[in-house]
Amino acid sequence: MESRLAQAFRRLRWRTRRQALLTGAGWGMISWLALASLLSGAARLWPLWERASLFAFLLRLLPLGLAGGALLSACWPRPTRRWLLTWDARLDLAERLTTAWEIAHQQITPPLAMAEAQLQDTLQALEQADLRGAFPLRLSRRVWGMMAVLVALLLPLALAPNPQEAELARRAALRQAAETQAAQLAATRAQLESVPGLTPAQRAAALQALDEALRTLRDPHSSPEQHQAALQQTEQRLAQLTASARPAAAQTLAQAVPLDAPEIAQPLFEALRQGDIAAAQAYLSALQDPGSQPAMSREETQALGEALISLAEALAAQAPELAQAFRDAGEALKTNSSQVSAALAALQQQLAPLKQAQKAAETLEQAQAQTQDAASALAQAQKPSTSSAQGGASTQEGASTQEGASTQGGASSGNPDAGQAENPQGSTGNSNGGSTGGSSANSGKSGTGGHNEDSGTGAPYGRTDWERLSVQGGILTVPRARLIGQGQPDPGQPGKSQVTYQAIYTSYSRAAEASLQRQAYPPVLRAYIREYFDSLAP
Repeated sequence: MESRLAQAFRRLRWRTRRQALLTGAGWGMISWLALASLLSGAARLWPLWERASLFAFLLRLLPLGLAGGALLSACWPRPTRRWLLTWDARLDLAERLTTAWEIAHQQITPPLAMAEAQLQDTLQALEQADLRGAFPLRLSRRVWGMMAVLVALLLPLALAPNPQEAELARRAALRQAAETQAAQLAATRAQLESVPGLTPAQRAAALQALDEALRTLRDPHSSPEQHQAALQQTEQRLAQLTASARPAAAQTLAQAVPLDAPEIAQPLFEALRQGDIAAAQAYLSALQDPGSQPAMSREETQALGEALISLAEALAAQAPELAQAFRDAGEALKTNSSQVSAALAALQQQLAPLKQAQKAAETLEQAQAQTQDAASALAQAQKPSTSSAQGGASTQEGASTQEGASTQGGASSGNPDAGQAENPQGSTGNSNGGSTGGSSANSGKSGTGGHNEDSGTGAPYGRTDWERLSVQGGILTVPRARLIGQGQPDPGQPGKSQVTYQAIYTSYSRAAEASLQRQAYPPVLRAYIREYFDSLAP
C-alpha cells in the first residue's frame, strides 16, 4: 500500500514540475520583455547602444531567459509539506494526501485498521481526480496579460526613431578614425624599429612615445580629447628627438658651403647646402666612375679641386676630420694624382655617418608629421559634416552680392617645387585676359566676402564671378616667364601665355601637399594650408 502511495506521489510531482516548466518559461518571457523595455528606454535617453546591436543582444538573451525561467521554476526546492498542501488544494482531496504522508512517516500513529482505511480512501480519491484539469499545461491569464502590457510598451520604444542614433554614428566615426590613425602610426613605429642611425636611447624614446599614443587610440573608452592630448604629447616628444637626431655636422657643412662656386662644383655644393647627403654621395660616386658622365677637362678638375679646398678651409675650425677629407680630395683633383679615387672614397666614408643620421632624423620627422596628420584627421572627424557646407554656402552668398566685381584669377607665382606660394606684384592676371601690372585685380572692398589672393584669404569665388570665369573657359592670363613653357601662346598679347585655372591649381596644390609630406608643420598650420587649397578648388 505504501509503495502505491509513493508511486502516486512521484506521478503528482512529475505533473507539477511539467506545469512549473511552462509557467517558468512564461515568467522568463515576462522578464525578457521587461528587460528589453528598460534597455530600449535607456537607449533613447542616453547614447548607449545602437538599435541593431541592442536587439541582437536581446535576441541572443531570449533563449536564456526562457530556459532560465523554466528551469528555475521547475527545480526550485520546495518542502514536501508544501507539495502536499498544493496537491490537496488542486485536487480537492481535503488533506487526504497530507494525512496519508504523515501516517506513512509515522508522524501520527492511528490504529492499524484506521490507517489502512485512510490510505485506501486516499488512493481511490487520487484515481478519480482530474490531474489534467488540476495541472493544465497552459499559461495563466495573469501571465498572458502581463506579456501583452509589456509588448505594448516595447513596440513603440523599438520601432520609433531613436534620437541618440546621430550621436552614436558620430562616436562610431570617431572610433573608426582613431583605428585608422592607429594603424598608420603602427606602420610608422615598425619603420622606426629598423631605421639605422638612431642611438638605442633615441629609438627607445621614440617607440615609447608612439606606444603611448597607440595605447590611447586603441582604448575604446578613451575620449577624443584624450586622443588629441596623447597625439600632441607624442608629437612634442618626437620633435625633440628629431632635433637631437639631426646631425650637427650636416648643418655645419650646409652653412660652410660658399655661395660662389665654379659650375662643375655647383651640383655638389647645392646638394650640401640643402642637406641632401645622398645626392652629394651620388655626385662623388660619379666622379669615381668616369664612364657614367662626360670626362672633365683639366680646367674643370682644377676648379673642382680648388672649390673642395675652399670648403675644407671653411670647415677646418668646426669639423676638422671632415675638412681634412675635403682637402685631400681637393688636392688629389687639383694635382690630378693617382689618389683621386681613394680620396673621393674616403670623403664618401666621412659623409656616410651623416647620411645615416640624416635618414634617422627624416624618419623621426615623418613620424612627427604622421602624428600631426593623425591629430588633424581626428579633429576633422569631430566636426559636424554640415558645418563646412553651411560655411561655404554663406561665404558664396556674401560674395555674390558684389555686382560688377572682377574675379582675381592669378594663382600664386612662387616656385611649385618648393611647396610655397607667393604673390609678387605684376604677376596677377584677371579673367578678362589683361594683367594688372602691380595692382590688385580684385575691385571688391575689404570684408565684402570676395576672393582676395593678396590678402591671403582662401574665400571661394563668388557665384557671379565663377559663372563669368566658367563662360570664358576658365582661362587665366599670367606672364609667360612664370609658366616655364606651359600653356598656349596668346597672339593678341606678346609675352603672355594662357593656361587653365585647373592647371594652375593642380600644380600648386600638388606642390603644397608635397611640402606637407616632407616638412613637419604645426597641426594648425597644416590644417589651414589644406583648407586654403580646398577653398580654391575649381
